[in-house]
Amino acid sequence: IIYIISYRTAHRMIAYFEQEAVKSYTEYLRLVESGKVENIPAPQLAIDYYKMKKSAKLSDLIKKVRADEEHHSKINMEYSNK
Repeated sequence: IIYIISYRTAHRMIAYFEQEAVKSYTEYLRLVESGKVENIPAPQLAIDYYKMKKSAKLSDLIKKVRADEEHHSKINMEYSNK
């Protein structure tokens, strides 16, 4: 509904949600890197999707997902400024 009323507002709101996701993934990464969460092997599905090394770990996956969220945030912010 928001998109129908104002696509700019909708894209800006989505950009903010994506920015919050980046913060959450950054905190999750800290927990993994500090050893509070085990840095298990990344699932094969994620390795295939992100084209990571077979030896990829959870921390590698978090970095890939976080980068995706950052990219989505930037794109949505660009759309909100048009």
